[in-house]
Order: sequence, then structure tokens, then C-alpha cells
Amino acid sequence: MVNSIGIFNNKYYYKGQEYDNYNINLLLEKLGNKRRLLILSQSIFIKKYEILNKRISVDKFIEKKISEDFSDKKNLLFHYEFLKNSKIIYIYSIRYNSFIKSCTNITHIQVEPIQFLIRKYVIKKVRGGKYSIIIYRIKDLFHLINIENGVIENSYITNDATDINKFIIEYKNQNKKLIIDKGIEDITINNYDYIINIGEKVYEEIFKK
Repeated sequence: MVNSIGIFNNKYYYKGQEYDNYNINLLLEKLGNKRRLLILSQSIFIKKYEILNKRISVDKFIEKKISEDFSDKKNLLFHYEFLKNSKIIYIYSIRYNSFIKSCTNITHIQVEPIQFLIRKYVIKKVRGGKYSIIIYRIKDLFHLINIENGVIENSYITNDATDINKFIIEYKNQNKKLIIDKGIEDITINNYDYIINIGEKVYEEIFKK
């Protein structure tokens, strides 16, 4: 069985209970050695590349770019997505020092920034979701995601509600679907295309598994 743990700043959430760095041992005692970490409050760093040299493999290209473009790579976890038709590669990275304490005594670990979970959920649920702007809230943080051809093109996190409308204005002219979380309906401009309960999906992933 894989245990799902939500991590928000220095707090850990498991089956409806909250833990911190002072009582994390109580959490670890309840966990098996297979874990899934949902990162709820960390921005993902995104770099976009186009492969112009047809002779280089995707793996070699990524290895080269990580070596050249990421100075702090020893403290980062990486993920990439490759659009074969356009030869575009997105390299995503997050810092892992904030959740390293939850990775002791494991045989399997899956680290998933919440942005990727929400992207998958929206594309499955909303027609046209592969080209969309997604806005939702987790606790006091607003997540703003720009989806292009099914991949995360840009992603921002802010605690300032005024940034939401700025983000919408910046990207809405790209003729994309604007999808917002039901929990922020009262603080956004009223020209969204879809409103769905993203907060409920996050709750299910953290507290019901």
C-alpha cells in the first residue's frame, strides 16, 4: 500500500491529521515504506527548450541542459515532458530539502507537485482543458497555471489575491479556457469559462487515501 502525504510549507498532512517537524516521528511510525508526497506550496521551476540537433537523443539533451543551466542541481528533483511533434522539451524542477525528513526508511517514493495532479484532473474533466488557464487556492496560497498543448507552460504561486486578475488579463488573450476553483469564485473577475471543485480533489488526495 502506498501512503499519500500532503506537504504544505513545514506541515505534513496524513489521513486528516497535521504534523510538523517537531512531531514528524509520530507520522513516520504510521507510514509504510511506500510513500507518495504531494507538494502543495512549492513553485515549480520551468525551462523550455527546442531540440534543433536531430542527432542528439532526448536523454542526452536533458542531461546536458541540467548540467549547464541548473547551478543548484544537487538540491533539486527533476521531471521532463517532451512534445515529439514540435521537438519541445520542458524541464521541471523543485527543491527537496523541505520534505527530506519524510523520506526515511522507504523502498518506494513518488514526489508529485500538486500542479501536475490538478493539470491531469482538469484535462480529464474539462473539454478544451489542454489549452487553459487554471486558478485555485490551497489554504492561503493561490496557484495560477497556464496549460499549453497539455503541458504546464507557466506556473505561479501567490498569497496576493490581486495577482489573480493580472494573471488572467495576461493570458486570457491567448484564447484559452479560464477554469477556476469553486473556492475563489467570489474574488475573481466574472468571465471564467468553467468553475469546478478543485479543492475537493485536493482534499480527496490528501485526507481520504
